[in-house]
Amino acid sequence: MTYPIRTERLAMRPVRRVDVDTVFAVNSHPPTVADVSWGHSSREDSERWVERRIEDEPHLGFSMWAVELVATTPIIGFCGFFAGDRAGRLELGYVVYSDHWNHGYATEAASAALATAWRAGYAVYATIRSTNDRSIAASVCSTQATSRTTGEP
Repeated sequence: MTYPIRTERLAMRPVRRVDVDTVFAVNSHPPTVADVSWGHSSREDSERWVERRIEDEPHLGFSMWAVELVATTPIIGFCGFFAGDRAGRLELGYVVYSDHWNHGYATEAASAALATAWRAGYAVYATIRSTNDRSIAASVCSTQATSRTTGEP
């Protein structure tokens, strides 16, 4: 895979060990992870998460990626895939730091990730809590935008 994966406003690249502090800041920030089931309670949680993402990339050919703003390069969140529930399926995941909500970044990142997975022949699904309205909206919008762009379902 060629990195970074670019959109008009975002660049997605593999997570690196030097990203641990940002991973912890995003994934432990109460407003950001209020509607998810996996927030990090310690820096060690984030270190383990980063190590798993680093291992996933070469072994599985995909992972969660750091999402950066092209104009300023700070990491604003993470988007990408986890191993799915069966061969040929990936689970889409994304999180955007709450300071960057309401700009369409989750939708934009998820659309780029979906297009990448579909081009590689994967089926994709997402598991979202029924109370997480922002994530549901981003998932629906990214699927619709990507389907129009790529012609995939």
